[in-house]
Formats: sequence, C-alpha cells, structure tokens
Amino acid sequence: MAINMQSVIPILEQFSQAFYLDDFQSLFALDDEIQSILKKSPNVFGLINSNQEYRKYHEDALFYEESLAHIFNSEWDLVSESNDIKVESHYSGADFYTKASVLIGSNVVRTLTVLNEVDLLSSWIHALSQVQVLAAPAKFKKLMKYQFWFPWPLTNRECLLEFSAYPVAEKQGMLIIMRTPYDKYLNFDLPPENLETVRMSVPIGCLFIQYISQDITKVSILVQANASLMSYTLLLEWLLNFGKKQIMYFVMDSLRQTVLAFEGSEYENRIRDKPDFYNFLQTVLKKDAAID
Repeated sequence: MAINMQSVIPILEQFSQAFYLDDFQSLFALDDEIQSILKKSPNVFGLINSNQEYRKYHEDALFYEESLAHIFNSEWDLVSESNDIKVESHYSGADFYTKASVLIGSNVVRTLTVLNEVDLLSSWIHALSQVQVLAAPAKFKKLMKYQFWFPWPLTNRECLLEFSAYPVAEKQGMLIIMRTPYDKYLNFDLPPENLETVRMSVPIGCLFIQYISQDITKVSILVQANASLMSYTLLLEWLLNFGKKQIMYFVMDSLRQTVLAFEGSEYENRIRDKPDFYNFLQTVLKKDAAID
C-alpha cells in the first residue's frame, strides 16, 4: 500500500534533527525506516531526496565506505617506516593516494582533542599559516578554510575542507571524512576564490582514529589527489615525493609529540573549559564507537 507523503514529513524532520545533534543511533534507525518506506512507496523518493540532511548523510555514507575500504586495503606501496610511523602510497588510474599511520602512547580522547582544537593546528602542522572555521552546523561537522606556505613555486595556496565524524564500532574507532565541497556546504555558500591564491582540491581524504588499548591509539590519514589536476595546482613530482617521504612523516610525528605533551598543555585546559563538547565526545565513543 502506498504511503501518504504527509506521513513521511515528520520522519524527515526527526532525521534532520538527529543529523544536527550527531545522534548516530537515531540516524541509523531513521535511515532504515526511510529505506523501508522507499521500498514500499518509490513515489515518495522526490520528497525524501529534497531533504538536504538526508542527501548529505548518504553522500557521507558513500565516502565513509570508500574511505574505510582504502584505509584497510592491503595494496599499498611502502614509502617509509620508522619510529612507529608508516607512510604508503599508490596510484589508481588518474588518482594518487597517500596514507600515513602512527602509534601514539596515549588515549583516544586526548588524541581527538588535539585534532579537534582547530585554532591550535598551526602550532603542530607547520605548513599551515592560517585556519578558519567557516561553518560548524553540528559538533562533529565543520567547514574549514586552510592557508598554506609551501616552497616556491607553491606559495599562496589554500584549501576548503568539510569534515564529518562518524563512529566505526566494529573497528573501535572514529572516522573523520574530509573533502573539498563542490559548490555549497549544506546551507552555506563557499567563499569566492582569491585571485592571488590558488585553491587546491581534495576529492577524498579521511582521518581514522582507532583504539588499540587504553594507552595506545592508532591514527591514520588518507589523502587522494587527482593526477589530472596536478598541473593546474602545480603539484610537481618532486613535491609529491617530498610530501610522501617528509611532510606526512613530520605531521604524524608532530601530532604524536603534541598528544604526548598533553598534561599541563592548553589542550588539557580545553577539555576543562568545554565540558559540553568533550562530555558528548566521550559518550559517543562509549555508546557508538565501542570505546570505553
């Protein structure tokens, strides 16, 4: 029996609310309900697909699956491995992938705190000259603008990245999807390009933060670049090699050093000063990511 369109609207409203609350259990349950409705009544697809939160969630779901498939793919070429930091890469058609992973002798909450406090990123990611939050519609969703300094001829580079974090219970981890939006980010328009700055694009990237034990966390970062865009953004082969062998290693090593220096740092103050966010984070880790 076909379902009345008006009966779907309250479900979509609940879905939108759960989306902005980062209420993952409700999102998953409501999505199952919506998929069941679509199977019974395909005629409501237009109404359901007009909901931007539903569209964004399913867009994220595709990147979620793709990101995890790459992270746990065994077909990587080893670039370097030392000091518990591994850097790997591979080409796939026109796409170039780099992955770096590090073991950190600290817990997941401290590691996520260092990654979350965006105004402090340039203190340990030294290629960053400026970081700006353009939109933060939810606790685990952000649109960011990064400005970089690189060796000549790559001066004056910027990148827009949207971030969405999702629990991965079967791996006891949190996946943070990062990618460059095409034209809009939910209700937010993208800022116009500065004619004096070249805007770089990241088709897909992610951070995966995984619980190994109470005192050991594994962090992996994956970035894809499209080879057809390399000439446009002047990503020369020497810089790609430098990025693979040097930049990725130093970023992961700097992340680890920052996490290990957590006690007495500004990051420790942030946890104390932002109980709403960090209590919520710990609840999600325990309830949704199976991390005690």
